[in-house]
Amino acid sequence: RAVAAEWIIKTDLMALEHDDPNLEQRWIMALLYYALDGPNWDHQEWLTDESECQWYSVKCNEDGWVTHLNLTSTGLLGAVPDELAALTMMESLDMHGNRLGGEVPEDLCDEMGSASDSLSVLIFDCMSPPL
Repeated sequence: RAVAAEWIIKTDLMALEHDDPNLEQRWIMALLYYALDGPNWDHQEWLTDESECQWYSVKCNEDGWVTHLNLTSTGLLGAVPDELAALTMMESLDMHGNRLGGEVPEDLCDEMGSASDSLSVLIFDCMSPPL
């Protein structure tokens, strides 16, 4: 968490103000990158000076909120951070084909389950206990 915050504060060329509505989303995306071994991913088009909507396999709506995230077989390694559940506009989340461990964040499953009837969550089965 601290590494993502440090990137936002010291390195991120977007230099969003503290009251920018996209600041939390950008931090969550940076947190996801660092929590899942981003420096070793197969694709390195993250943490650029462009909007997170322009990063690899990220799609956003016209208002700039992340709606689709497809990181299938990208080399993710680690546990999905609970904070991902705060991306409340998410319609599709696909992270299969990676080495994800730990427990499924309960808030993530709750949020994804209530967000939309058409939501596609292919990270792992939120209805089953973790292996």
